[in-house]
Amino acid sequence: METNLKNLLFFLLVLLPVSTYGLEFGDICIPSDNVNICDPAKLLKCVRVDVSQHKCMCDTDLSQENPLVPTTCTKYPENAGESCEHFVDKDFCRKIDNSYCNGTKCVCLETHFDVRGRCEKYAEHTDEPCLYVQACNRIPEPLSASCSVNGFCTCNPTHYSYRTNGSCLPYRQLLDQQCDVVEQCSRIGDGIGVVCPQNNKVCSCDTTNYLPHPESTKCLSYATVLGTDCTVGTEQCSRIPFATCNPATTTCACNANYAAVPNLSECVPLRENLDLSCIPGSTPEQCSLIDGAFCTISNNTCVCNPATHYRNLATCQTLPAKPEDACLLQQHCTQVPYTLCTGGRCQCADGYGTSVDGLRCILTATLVNDPCTGNETCQNIGNTYCTNSVCTCVPNTIAAGDRRSCLNIIFKLNNPCTESSQCVAGIGTNSNCRTTAPFVCSCNTGYVGDTLTQDRDRCLIISSINGTCEARAQCESALGPLSDCISSRCSCMNGAGYLNSTCFRRVPLRSPCENHEQCVVGSNANAACIPSSDGGGASTCQCLPGKDEELGACYGSPGLGEQCVDDYECTRYINGSVACVDGTCWCDSSKPGGSYFFCSGVNNVNFEGHVLLVALWAAMTSIDMMYFPQFSFSLLSSWPSKVRQDENQVGIDSCPVLLLEKADNNVTLEQLILSLSKMTQISSSSILAIFTISLLFLCSIQFTSGQKAQFITYWNTTGCTGTPIGNASANTNIPIPTGSPTVYYRVNGLWKAQHCNATICTDLPYIAQGFNTNCASRPTGINNTWIQVTRYADANQEVPIITFYERPSFEGTFFTAYPGAALNQTARSAGSFYYVGPTSWQHKSSQNAVSGTCLNASAEVVQRGYGFSYQLNANIQVGWVQSGCNVTQPPTTTTLRTTTTTQRSTTQSSGFTHAIGLLLSPSHIHLVSGQQFLRFWNTSNCAGAAFASTTSSTTNIGIPPGLPTIYYKVNRLWKVQHCRNTTTCTDLPYILHGANGGGCESRLSGVNNTRIHVTRYGDANQVERRITFFEGVSFDGANFSVTSDEPFNATARLVRSYFFTGPNSWQHKSSQNTVTGTCLNATGDVFQRGYGFTYQLTVSSQIGWVRHGCNATQPLTTTTTPRPTTTTPRLTTTTLRPIQEQEQFLILRTTPNCVGSPFATTADSVNYTVPQSTPILYF
Repeated sequence: METNLKNLLFFLLVLLPVSTYGLEFGDICIPSDNVNICDPAKLLKCVRVDVSQHKCMCDTDLSQENPLVPTTCTKYPENAGESCEHFVDKDFCRKIDNSYCNGTKCVCLETHFDVRGRCEKYAEHTDEPCLYVQACNRIPEPLSASCSVNGFCTCNPTHYSYRTNGSCLPYRQLLDQQCDVVEQCSRIGDGIGVVCPQNNKVCSCDTTNYLPHPESTKCLSYATVLGTDCTVGTEQCSRIPFATCNPATTTCACNANYAAVPNLSECVPLRENLDLSCIPGSTPEQCSLIDGAFCTISNNTCVCNPATHYRNLATCQTLPAKPEDACLLQQHCTQVPYTLCTGGRCQCADGYGTSVDGLRCILTATLVNDPCTGNETCQNIGNTYCTNSVCTCVPNTIAAGDRRSCLNIIFKLNNPCTESSQCVAGIGTNSNCRTTAPFVCSCNTGYVGDTLTQDRDRCLIISSINGTCEARAQCESALGPLSDCISSRCSCMNGAGYLNSTCFRRVPLRSPCENHEQCVVGSNANAACIPSSDGGGASTCQCLPGKDEELGACYGSPGLGEQCVDDYECTRYINGSVACVDGTCWCDSSKPGGSYFFCSGVNNVNFEGHVLLVALWAAMTSIDMMYFPQFSFSLLSSWPSKVRQDENQVGIDSCPVLLLEKADNNVTLEQLILSLSKMTQISSSSILAIFTISLLFLCSIQFTSGQKAQFITYWNTTGCTGTPIGNASANTNIPIPTGSPTVYYRVNGLWKAQHCNATICTDLPYIAQGFNTNCASRPTGINNTWIQVTRYADANQEVPIITFYERPSFEGTFFTAYPGAALNQTARSAGSFYYVGPTSWQHKSSQNAVSGTCLNASAEVVQRGYGFSYQLNANIQVGWVQSGCNVTQPPTTTTLRTTTTTQRSTTQSSGFTHAIGLLLSPSHIHLVSGQQFLRFWNTSNCAGAAFASTTSSTTNIGIPPGLPTIYYKVNRLWKVQHCRNTTTCTDLPYILHGANGGGCESRLSGVNNTRIHVTRYGDANQVERRITFFEGVSFDGANFSVTSDEPFNATARLVRSYFFTGPNSWQHKSSQNTVTGTCLNATGDVFQRGYGFTYQLTVSSQIGWVRHGCNATQPLTTTTTPRPTTTTPRLTTTTLRPIQEQEQFLILRTTPNCVGSPFATTADSVNYTVPQSTPILYF
């Protein structure tokens, strides 16, 4: 039955379609030997699961059931490296020979290696065959062998093939490494001296003849002779006695203080004493520690070399070769001629001395003028040399009194000395060396020291007043510090007077004083230094009781036979030809008497003609001060008047009613006329004519005078008309009305002004100065709202002081000097200064400086008695200042006068003045003229006849011989240079400028100068329409001129100075196409006169185009240059914005392309506040 069932099933399987095959995992199946009805693709097979049942299960010959995916069969891996993970059966890798599952994949056994999925066996010994290179990797040390090209395992080059067991043993590179056989050590130092002892199995050196290298790289052989190469730090040389390996030569050498024997087999000690045994030929010589010894062959002992040394106890001493070498016996000095063995040394014999090089003895001298054969002979005499076969003092020395040395000649006093001869030789016969401390050169009694040159002093005899002299010191020692040597005579300096053998400072009345003499020389013998009434103030010069102050002096009214101080004092009371003779009033028959004057006592005619007196005063005062400056002042001081004043002028209100106060009316009309004639040097008839005509014009005359009180007043209307916007008499701020582009101002005195914006002042300040000047103008600047004004000095311009500032234009720190006491300090730089009143001042770099500078007040300040003189751009060192000048001493005399924007006319045009002029003699009157001239005097104050005068350029003015100072007057513009002759000039030239001669100025003539070269600038009458430009400052260098005929057009060139004449204006630019230019206007006084100069000594402009006349609408810069009236001109420049071409500037805006109004502009360093919400600035 069962068989039939199987057959039936087979029949069905055969007959059924294939699609009926493929039972799934776990399906019941009927096993068959012919057909597998389970799905073979899923590795299933019909397997008996129990006695009675078969099911489709995994074919265990091909796969196992996957534990992670039940009912699924996983095929056995066929290559090493395939996964066997998760299969419990460790034989899952059965299909791969010599492999096993390591839990994740099939891997080869340890004895095998993977070759493309197969596991091949490693070789165990060398010489085994191999198919793959990996097969030799385990013999028996990893990577010690490789598969050779012939197919057998062979040891690598780094290993030795030990055929006994077929292994590869590594070669050793260093000693002390493990070894099995000695061949492993064969590569350590080429195997020389290396062994592999069986007791410790490490590479070692054969200790019989070798020792290890410090770095264990080889075995070193022991040295047996000196000079063998060795390794430093080893015992390689230890088998040679007293030898070591020398680090310098790396050879075996003897230790210090040992010598090598000739066969180099050993080292023997060096000998330190004579007579000890030695080995000849040792290296170094065994006796070398003993200087001069050697080892003898005859007895093998150390002995001295007789050719160079001698024995001294147990050592050898060098035979002497030069003086002072050691010796024991005279015979030891035989190699040093002229020596004796004395005191254990070879010393030069008497009369001989050691040469300069110390190598021999030579014949020597002991005294100055002893014979000599060369300089060495004189070496024992200080400061000498051998000349003309005798020892002579070197230059600038002199023989001492004992002739054993030469002493330095002393040329300067107070320098140390030893003997007076030193001083006499350098300073002169009137000097000596002090015999008590300090021992210095000084002058003999009755003599005083003076500096002859920078390096030499001299002693001159002390002189006396009017005594002959060569230097100031001769006078100062006798007359005091206010004296000087003038024209080879001792005189008191300018401003000082002589009294009681001394020069005293002249102190005017009512001024502080220190002693009576100052008042006497400042006034006369009727004055004294009187303490203040309260006892607390300073003493002042006052007239003695009963004396009157007049003409700056004190006078009484002595009668005939009474004491007097001068002729004038006698004439105050006595009529007639009277004189003060030997201090007493006497009639003077030598003086011509007038028809109305008699030496007959007091004339009691009481003159009440006040109107006539005032008329005469008015007439004389109305004449231009240029005609009669001294006359006007004399008259004003001689006849005190009290006339009504208003703010700006002194005037006479009406002819009939005139106020005149005269202390003494005991004077006749005739006395008045004659007195005026004396003072003015005008004839009595001319005075009478002036007096008569003055009555006709008296009421029509207005007298202009100055106002002392300083003020500055501003307007915003042209011509300074209408109501002022502000005025000041002291430091203050003046508001600027909104929308005012220009402010106009008048000024009296000296002020500094600066235009400011809100709380800051960015515009440059400017100096405003004048004497109640005409109207001037100034641009207000950008966004400025107020003017800061600063007044200088006292309110009335009359307190005499001088103030110096650190920088130009009264900027920086300052210091001030006052009359009476000199200012003495360390020299300081001064860039500008001003001084007040008619006082003159002298300054020097130090009190001891020989030369200084005299600053005289300007003529108009002297004339008024108040006002300013100043300089805005100076460059001086000031350490000593005093009031009053010594005109003979300072090399530079400078007269400064204030200048204004518009000068007050220096001439009167009234018919009255011309009428008066017709009556005056030309010999007494110098009219203001345009004619240029230059005159020179050899007398102070330009008194007497001039020694030279010219109206044109010349080099033919001679300087009188022996003239130290030249005095001059100048009209207009000249350059002067003092020269050696007509062709050679070494002194610097200087510029002179003045009006109608001005005051008398002075200049040192210079050293060895004999000629004066003068150059006149411009035409003779100062009216030509011409401007001249110079490449250098002060009219120096190449120049070019432009006239009014046609404009100048050329390549721009640098101009440093210029001048032009007449009432003209000129415009210049860097080129014709340049938009902006500069307008140069003549000064106000040149326009007023119709002639004169306008110039500037220091500018910096590029000029390529010039024309006559200015286009007021075109130039951006207008410059008005006032006429300088000083020896060193002061120039005033009024600059309108925009800024000049050559001036640095910075303009800031907040709008693109720099359009619109700037918010800031400056030509100097300053801080600005940036407007709010401004991201970008344009400049």
